[in-house]
Amino acid sequence: MQGFPFESLGVVAFFILFVMAATSHDFWNANLGPGAWKFIHMGVYLAYLALVAHVMLGFVQSEKSVLYPVLIGVGAGWLALVHLLAAAKSSRGLDDAEAGWIKVATTAEFTEGRARIVTPEKGERIAVFLHKGRFSAVSNVCRHQGGPLGEGKVVDDCITCPWHGFQYRLEDGQSPAPFTEKISTYNLKLEGGTVFVHEEPNEPGTPTKPVALGPEAA
Repeated sequence: MQGFPFESLGVVAFFILFVMAATSHDFWNANLGPGAWKFIHMGVYLAYLALVAHVMLGFVQSEKSVLYPVLIGVGAGWLALVHLLAAAKSSRGLDDAEAGWIKVATTAEFTEGRARIVTPEKGERIAVFLHKGRFSAVSNVCRHQGGPLGEGKVVDDCITCPWHGFQYRLEDGQSPAPFTEKISTYNLKLEGGTVFVHEEPNEPGTPTKPVALGPEAA
């Protein structure tokens, strides 16, 4: 690959990152919509690949030390592993779907104040939270900039997005006043110590009764 114009790959990465930076403001999220905004910002992966190729085909070729390619290989491998593990975790329970119900996890697998995430065959990912001994399910997608709500924590009885701190009430998916954002809620059931969520979302902001952990759940 000697003589390959590796500089062009650096230019491609720069252009992608420039577009991401230019559209990072809330104005663009509101006008483009969360879906289009997220699609643009997924370009960070293409920029990453372009930068790796830029380095490998340029600087590293003139170096005799194996340290640089090893470091780049380890970084790329770690990134791929993290995404594979996340995909495996979020898709858990799909094979158990019956009449629209998806297996989430056993009650013992939940952590207080945190969520388990499942991916239905259609629609958005679903985040199922355990909070104060009760299970609630909402869309995993924040209406602000598409952040992963299931990776956030419950603060003051509200799900808090890990990206920018936007909050939604567990019982109805609505942001506390004066904010007006709403996310979909989902119906849950508890059978034999296992939590199931129905794949059909309720209208954003719909109050949904949580499922209690323990005798109250019956």
